[in-house]
Formats: sequence, structure tokens, C-alpha cells
Amino acid sequence: MTLPLRAPALLRTRSGTALLTLLLALASLLLSTPSHAEAWQRRARDTQKAPRLATSPEPGRYLLLGVNLGLTGLPGTDGALFADEVWKAVGFEASAVKLPGADFWWFGGYVDFVQVLPNRASRLSLGPELGWGPVGVDAGLLGEYSGRTGKFNAGLQARGMLTLGVLGIYLGAPCLYDADAHALRMHVQAGLVLKVPVFMGE
Repeated sequence: MTLPLRAPALLRTRSGTALLTLLLALASLLLSTPSHAEAWQRRARDTQKAPRLATSPEPGRYLLLGVNLGLTGLPGTDGALFADEVWKAVGFEASAVKLPGADFWWFGGYVDFVQVLPNRASRLSLGPELGWGPVGVDAGLLGEYSGRTGKFNAGLQARGMLTLGVLGIYLGAPCLYDADAHALRMHVQAGLVLKVPVFMGE
């Protein structure tokens, strides 16, 4: 004689059926979670590779685009930064840098164009740069077209910069060749650079 199989008493009630349905739903959710997690990780990796505005430092390549606002002139005496005549300088610059790891050392290159007002000179400079965290230095070749004389002068430029967020404070020494004196003549340039950092990927 075969006895009929009976479900436990708990499963014969409505609450038992609801509990069984809930357990099956949870099991289905847990089994599908890995695929959802993998898809989310793939989307995150794709987002990391795409160009995007950088909001925090992370290893990778960066493109920085900025506007330069400063003052320039001949060096002063007795501790003064500038001599009596000071000119306004406005321009733009771009940097491409690499942050290799989490120790915040970085290196790269820059190019900047500055117009010295009122229509005195147009300067173009490019060269390498390196730094640690917010502190950086750059040095490069410098070319200047003089609006007063109509002549082109070549030279060198070096700068030190402290960057806080998107704002950088710099002090530089553009040195231009003086054909009359047959020597480099140093100028002083100081100002602010507003830079927008774009993360280009690892």
C-alpha cells in the first residue's frame, strides 16, 4: 500500500507559499548578481578609458588646458620683483602629462603662447615639465616677436608653479637673446594660470 506524499504543514498555508516564493526569488537574484557585477565593471572600465574631466588624481595620462594672466618686465633691484616698467601678459597654454603611480610624481610637456600688452611682444614657448603633487617646474625654448622693433628674438624660459585645484601660481624667467649685447637678457614673469584637467586614460 502506497501512502500519499504530503507537503509539510507550513507549505500548505498561504504564508508558507509566500515564503517559498520569496526564497526562490532571492535565489534567482543571487544567481544573477555576478553577471550584473561584471557588466557594471566593464562599463566602469570603459568610462575610465574615455576622456573625462578629472576630479581627483589617479594614475594615467592628462591633458590640461589653461588661460594665463600675468605681469612681465625687467627684474628690479634692491629686492624688487620688477623694474619700474611692467606690462600685462595674457595667453593660453596646454600640457600633456603622465602620472605613473600613486606617489604623485608626474612628467610631461607644455606649450604656451603669451601676448604682452599693449602689443609689445608675442611669445611662444615649449618644453618638458615635471613635478610632485602641486609643485612643478618647466623649462623650454622661447621665441618672441617684438611689436616695437619688428624683430624676432630667441631664448630660453624656466618657471616654477604651485597648483591648487584648477588654479596655478607661477614665477618665470624668460631669457631672450640681445643682439646688441650678444648675451641673454633676463625678464621676469609672474601670474596665474586657470587650468582644466582632462583625464585621457591609463
